[in-house]
Amino acid sequence: MKKSGKILINIVVVLTVLVFSGSLFLLFHSLLRKSALNTSFGNLNRVQMENCRKFEDMVDAWKSVRSQQEWNITAKDKTPLYAVFFPVAGSHKYVIFCHGYGDSTQKFENITVHFANRNFNVLMPNLRGHGKTGSRFIGMGYPDSGDMLLWIQEITKQDPDAEIVLMGLSMGSATVLMTSGLQLPANVKCVVADSAYASVWKQFRDRLKIEFNLPPFPVLNVASGMSKLLAGYTFGQASPEKRVRNSQLPTLFIHGEKDAYVQIYMLDDIISAYGGPYYEKLIIPDSEHVRGYLYYPELYFTSVFSFVDKYVE
Repeated sequence: MKKSGKILINIVVVLTVLVFSGSLFLLFHSLLRKSALNTSFGNLNRVQMENCRKFEDMVDAWKSVRSQQEWNITAKDKTPLYAVFFPVAGSHKYVIFCHGYGDSTQKFENITVHFANRNFNVLMPNLRGHGKTGSRFIGMGYPDSGDMLLWIQEITKQDPDAEIVLMGLSMGSATVLMTSGLQLPANVKCVVADSAYASVWKQFRDRLKIEFNLPPFPVLNVASGMSKLLAGYTFGQASPEKRVRNSQLPTLFIHGEKDAYVQIYMLDDIISAYGGPYYEKLIIPDSEHVRGYLYYPELYFTSVFSFVDKYVE
């Protein structure tokens, strides 16, 4: 074999190893189960901190007088699923709230407390790869949307008159949007989706460009194939943008004006694909990723409940 041929083969081998290694790093760095979860925000400004402390006081008051239950069910693939439930006696109003990537449910109790104070029963599941829910890999909302059907079924089994709101932030927002494209019972009334990515493919593509200045091909393509083998889904399958085409639910879409993590163009992509009966859009001025309720809480919660009250009595 000529020397030039050997050099070419060596180059191909090195490039293959680099692509495979980069894809493995992306997959395991992004999707492997997190051992420690975020329970609070960091780097808050003075106004955000004041609002956060006010909400934490509300949470303390809420939890001091409300009982808390632990719910455990099993997914169709035998994954154990866990949720915390805060019941309200005599109320048929429910919110299922889904947390973000790497977050605990505790981090967003300062949102769900506003539902609790309006006599909503509150169910807060751990998504796959988080907390007490199983799975070695994070689902990014794709398998979690199927799990949501089981949580909805669990509620309606106990309360056939339940009126259910689906709400989530970031990955949780992607989860509830993907759920909205499935066949749901009439008990599910509307969706509130804050800061969802249009698809995992687009989200990881953007992060590759911003953080490593890399194009999506071939690393993202290989990592997506690996994800299918190991986690059960491709990055293109995990797509709120695709699922909302089949949505039958009124939806409030929320996004921070200065969200640098899930870029705001994704909101427009999702809304352009949305096939449901009615939507509203709320852009929070100046807000970074999932911090809209800390920037302008009055605007945020007035808008949320003005929307929800149209569908839940």
